[in-house]
Amino acid sequence: MRTTFVMEKICIYIAHLVCTVLVCVLFSTCKTSEINPLHDGLPRIESIKLSGIPEEDVVLDQNKLLIVVKVPSLLPENLTGEVKYTPKAKLKYGEIDWNSIFMYDSFDLNVVSTMGESPFLISRYKLMAVAKGEIIIENTADPIEYVLFNGQDSEIYIPVKNLYGNPLPIQIKFIEVQTGNLLVLNAEMSEYERQVYRGTGRYVNHLAINAWALPHLLPGAYHVELTMNDNSVLKMAKPIIVKSGPMTLIQWPMIAGPTVKPGDTLRIKGHNLLEHTIDVELIDSLDRSFAIQELEFGKYGEFMNVIIPQEIKFGPYAVRLIQKNNLARPFCFGTKVSDRQHEPLEIFRLLESEGTCEVNRKPVLSRGAWLGVSVNYFDGKGRFKLVPVGDVSKSYIAEAIIFSHRNFEGEPAIFIPQAVPPGFYRITLQSLDGNKEVTQEGPPFWKVVEIQ
Repeated sequence: MRTTFVMEKICIYIAHLVCTVLVCVLFSTCKTSEINPLHDGLPRIESIKLSGIPEEDVVLDQNKLLIVVKVPSLLPENLTGEVKYTPKAKLKYGEIDWNSIFMYDSFDLNVVSTMGESPFLISRYKLMAVAKGEIIIENTADPIEYVLFNGQDSEIYIPVKNLYGNPLPIQIKFIEVQTGNLLVLNAEMSEYERQVYRGTGRYVNHLAINAWALPHLLPGAYHVELTMNDNSVLKMAKPIIVKSGPMTLIQWPMIAGPTVKPGDTLRIKGHNLLEHTIDVELIDSLDRSFAIQELEFGKYGEFMNVIIPQEIKFGPYAVRLIQKNNLARPFCFGTKVSDRQHEPLEIFRLLESEGTCEVNRKPVLSRGAWLGVSVNYFDGKGRFKLVPVGDVSKSYIAEAIIFSHRNFEGEPAIFIPQAVPPGFYRITLQSLDGNKEVTQEGPPFWKVVEIQ
């Protein structure tokens, strides 16, 4: 009897155990499973690897569509990335430029389907950089040098650590070492206009400062201070050395075309037009040069005034600017010294004649191209007449229109047709009425012109 009782207990226990297992299996199979984001049908990034950055420092959150990169103190140069997408997915806009992607506070990576479904499927990932420490200015063996308006770099580059993933400075101060003069540059942190930004390419791990936003920056040595967004201040150990660059002319008088008289002032605008660095000469038609003694300069090299000598003779001249340190080649433009004003429709400048220091050099004009012309008056209804030198019985007509060409905004232009034979010509401007009849003709351009 006891054996039978024991066997019954064992059977009951086994049956209970089997039921328990069945219930567990049943509940486990009925439990709702979580959806894997990679299997939700949207185009996605499966994985991302960056050269020189440990894999554990690149975190991909599929639920938030967020990529967080813990950037090392110095971002690797020539950074490359390896991105794996889900099947039939791709980046919407070409390839990723990994060398410049971290210059932004964040960057959007839009992944689209290659199947062409409608509506168009897209996953918008946001890539963000996180720095591992605070910004630190790196010491350099030699002071940093910057050349004003050198035609290449508008930025001053400062080497720093932990640049990417940290807030940028909100203000930069330049303090001139000798005088203590202070220049302040506010960063103006907008998405479209920044005066301070993170360097890329060959200037990776450099803070870039737009020096062109400092019009009063002069040659000299400057202490530099960076004010951060928490109002802390970082100071450079060595001053930055700012040097004068090549003279650059933006505007000179013959664009407006005045006839100057003795004692008149020619104003020239540009960059690096600094006192004691530029000589000016007048060159006459016999190729003789006369030094101009009376010159005036803007404090920041933004303009200079050339005072025409009282004793100068009437006639055509070339004005030659010479930078003493030879950073730029001499620059010339033509002018005429006279006691009369230009006549109506008088041509005083042809585009191809600018830049020469030879007063009597003939301008060379090409057929089949629009060429800028400066005249005293033009209402948009006119044409140019070309008369061959030595044969006044013939003449040719060239079209004229109001045309914008380089610095000649709103000035007329001449179009010389292919039918005009090559040779030497005198050119005049004619005004036309509504019936295209000539109402007035200006004097010939003072130089003989060669047409090729």
